Amino acid sequence: MKEKVEKYIDDLFIDIYETRQLLELKEEIGSNLLEKIKDFINDGYSENEAFNKATSDLGDMSELVEGLKKASEQKMYENMYKRQPLDKKHIIGYIVASAILLSGIMVSGITYFEVKDLLSTVGALMPFLIISVGLFVYFGLTQETKQNYGMKRKRAMGYSLATTVLLLGIFLTSLSYFAGVSGKIKP
Repeated sequence: MKEKVEKYIDDLFIDIYETRQLLELKEEIGSNLLEKIKDFINDGYSENEAFNKATSDLGDMSELVEGLKKASEQKMYENMYKRQPLDKKHIIGYIVASAILLSGIMVSGITYFEVKDLLSTVGALMPFLIISVGLFVYFGLTQETKQNYGMKRKRAMGYSLATTVLLLGIFLTSLSYFAGVSGKIKP
């Protein structure tokens, strides 16, 4: 039944430019329709009768749809030639991640010239690399583009942490392998 309601709503709002408000409206109408259908089924109607009654109780949506079409066409024309600017949080985040990565490169370079040991050099670079990659992943996923909305912060944080933990595992595994097998790696 849920698929039937989703198809009905998608057909109702066809040819309308997708916005966050439209998605929220679709979700709200869908949940209301499903609740009404469930109530009608509990009152003894069949699924098809309940669906038809719920959609008729929804009322005439033509004015709302026409208003949304006009607004979406205007929004589409506005956004067609408009570049999606980065917000300040993302700019600052990318700068911080880049600064952390560059600091790691400098520290690892200093370590290499001091010790002349590739294993120590990689060991000095990896914490900086892991943190900066985690930040790049987080800010890349939460950034809105013309085609996609940014991912929700909690979900993006989960992906970022998963990437960070994966990189940490790869780093520690390879570091312990190379330290144990050959003692030290010579350049």
